[in-house]
Amino acid sequence: MDKSKNNSAVSALKWTSALQVATQAFNFTVGIILARLLTPEDFGLVAMVLVFVALAQVFSDFGLSSAIIQKDNDPTPRDYSTAMSFSLLLGFTVASLLYFCSENLANFYHQEKIALIAKYLSLVFVFNSLTSVPKAKLSREINHKLISMAEMVSSVVAMVSAIALAYLDFGYWSLVAQQVILALLRLLIILRFSRLPIRLKFYSANFKPLFSFSVYVFLTQCLRQTAVQSDKLVVGKFLDSASLGLYTRAYQLMLFPINNISRVLANVMFPVMSKMQNDKQKVASVYLKVVRSISFITFPLMLGLMVVAEDFVVVIYGEAWRDMGVYLSFFCLIGLVMSIATITGSIYLALGMSKLQFKINIINQPLQIIGFLIGIQFGIEGLFIGYFTAYLLSAMITWWNAFRILEITYTKFLLALSFPSVASIAMVIAMLAGESYLSDYVKENYMLLTQCVIGAIFYGAATISIQPKAFNELKNTFF
Repeated sequence: MDKSKNNSAVSALKWTSALQVATQAFNFTVGIILARLLTPEDFGLVAMVLVFVALAQVFSDFGLSSAIIQKDNDPTPRDYSTAMSFSLLLGFTVASLLYFCSENLANFYHQEKIALIAKYLSLVFVFNSLTSVPKAKLSREINHKLISMAEMVSSVVAMVSAIALAYLDFGYWSLVAQQVILALLRLLIILRFSRLPIRLKFYSANFKPLFSFSVYVFLTQCLRQTAVQSDKLVVGKFLDSASLGLYTRAYQLMLFPINNISRVLANVMFPVMSKMQNDKQKVASVYLKVVRSISFITFPLMLGLMVVAEDFVVVIYGEAWRDMGVYLSFFCLIGLVMSIATITGSIYLALGMSKLQFKINIINQPLQIIGFLIGIQFGIEGLFIGYFTAYLLSAMITWWNAFRILEITYTKFLLALSFPSVASIAMVIAMLAGESYLSDYVKENYMLLTQCVIGAIFYGAATISIQPKAFNELKNTFF
């Protein structure tokens, strides 16, 4: 990576990380407030519709934003106009389908309230379809500072609005309003930052080269979203809205460090690696560095949270959410793998191998769905086992192909994970030993804090004494 690209990447990483952490910290805090004002049933009702919103959202972009980012030459005004026109057409189409099929959705879940929720949430597709191309322009320019600022401002306003409505006893409608306000504000701010005019004119000559790349991104996203949302669909259909509320809140809590670390780095690295797509050795070097950095932070967070999950949920969310502790412990194991598997997709996109990525996902995503369907036959515990087994197999298939392309050996990959793996497992043992020894001396209310302090001191001491490569890389990058 030459000096200018390196400086751009580091600057983008710093700004994106800072703003993303600030946004997610605010969202996390507000999420706790909303959880105390609302019930698991409220979250479950909205989550039932958001399953289909997430599935249909793929159609609002069709992978054109990734095609804009990956394009070898700078996109022309005609490229942007074509991509935006097509995205908006898809957005209106999907919004109309959700609106007119809302009654069928209510019948599927046997919940009459679902119909009206779906009609209002259909607006999200129109707003998001207009956001994708201007956002892709900013991402291509490695201007993640502005993207993060847009996300932060829109999230803050949407969350504050949701709290106000929840306090006024609007129930689940506060969550619906949050989604609509978030999508609308993000659109307005991204449009202003990108300075990309809304030109809705379609040029077939410009569409063909974009389509040749985006179609496989689109098909891959379809498969992924189907797999990602199918577990929630299964829980909502076969269990109840309260169980789905607990399930989705635990999943979102697990995603907190993933969104702040893995996806931040993946979003920054995709355009950077796209610019060096002809040098696979450099791409491999960047990938291993990112894996080291991510695992150094996420492994102790995930394993530590798994140990204190139930106490954490009760202290943060309240006694009404105690049953969420079991869900959270499971998702921490998934998060361990997800944190380092998420970024692998950036390799295929950066190297222009969207077709290969699609072929891999033809195997991976149905595998996960099969795991859900088999697992649910044995209850929620069976779903957990099926989910984890299928996701781990999918990750291994993805890694095998990525390593083959970049000529990375498994030894190099495992070495990148060696310190965080060993140190995190030792940290967990120290936390459990501390709980066993101190349980007679420390009050129950303070045990969570005590275990967190033990874990932080142990992992911090191991880091300072061993000085792993990831620690020095992160220190040099940010300071």
